Amino acid sequence: MKGVKWLTKLTGDENVSRLKTATLGNRILVIFEVWNKTAYLNTQYLLVNSDGTASEPVKLGVKLRFHKSDDVYWSETSNSVVFYAGEKGKLLNRYEVKAAS
Repeated sequence: MKGVKWLTKLTGDENVSRLKTATLGNRILVIFEVWNKTAYLNTQYLLVNSDGTASEPVKLGVKLRFHKSDDVYWSETSNSVVFYAGEKGKLLNRYEVKAAS
């Protein structure tokens, strides 16, 4: 397909779900869940440059699930990405990922 650039190399019945983005200066953070037909597998992220080139996806070392309507926020003052995710037991987790200087 002309004009389409695949950012993942998922195989079999794996697919991306609950994709979130945040602008980090001249790059875009893309974070998403990976699922198969029936179950959550992991959460991954990658960075896309302004020219469309992207880093390889990186699996997070923790189980991180998003709600369909959760947003990701870029904080210039702290140079970080902030997002929230609910957990069983009526817990709300706040995650902050600092950008490298």
